[in-house]
Amino acid sequence: MKMLMDNAFAAYAWQNDQRIARLTGQPFSERYRSGVLGSGGLFDSAPATLGLVAVALNAPGQELAALKTLQHARYVDGRDITSLAAVAAILSGMGLQDAAARVAAPDAGLLTAYRNRTQSARAESTRFDAQGVPALIVGNAAARRLLRAGTLPGDFNTLINELQAA
Repeated sequence: MKMLMDNAFAAYAWQNDQRIARLTGQPFSERYRSGVLGSGGLFDSAPATLGLVAVALNAPGQELAALKTLQHARYVDGRDITSLAAVAAILSGMGLQDAAARVAAPDAGLLTAYRNRTQSARAESTRFDAQGVPALIVGNAAARRLLRAGTLPGDFNTLINELQAA
């Protein structure tokens, strides 16, 4: 999703971020609030998503670490990660030069993988009637279901029970 952030959206996002922080412990810094939300810049997850797809193609075992690093860069360090150059720099700083190079100059293979991943995610969200994020679809190919969104940031034991039931 790509949109220009205005003051109303920034206030709405910060309110949601504070709720997430209370539920999960995920930090959202003042640098993020002023430097990202208060900048009037873009709200665009496409470059970060493209970066994660590049990591999945080039260093699949590092995808979760890359996600955490990108989130930290945005939500704690207050960095704007809405450009390919910024995402490439972050990946390069992690030692993921091949993925960084592909993000800096996306090739046909990367763009196809990106489109496939985002189309699949949209289709699954529609199929399971996921209402926003976070959403988690659990189970195996024969029996999959949408985990209730309230379970994700809630009590850890409840989450474990839900996952085991799936």
